[in-house]
Amino acid sequence: MTEIIVAIIGGFSASIPTLLKIHKDNKLKKDEQKKELDEIKKSLYELDKSTCKNFLVRFLRDVERGETLDEVEKERAYETYTHYTEILDGNGYIKKKWNKVMK
Repeated sequence: MTEIIVAIIGGFSASIPTLLKIHKDNKLKKDEQKKELDEIKKSLYELDKSTCKNFLVRFLRDVERGETLDEVEKERAYETYTHYTEILDGNGYIKKKWNKVMK
């Protein structure tokens, strides 16, 4: 019986380096995946911000030109502006133009 226990312990202890290597490899893969995910998040954030800016610039231009806008277009512009300023921390010339045109 003792021989069996010794064999089991020996087998287990022999597999420890392999288990540690697998753990290390998995950690490296997770770190790489996290880095890639962070890069994707950053790209999506920048795309979202750019899309909002483009929409708002075009909307404000239409307002300045006196084009007829329905309530849905106006509501969507306010939603986008709120998202741009509060969620994306957008500021600068868009906010300045918004305050000037939307008074």
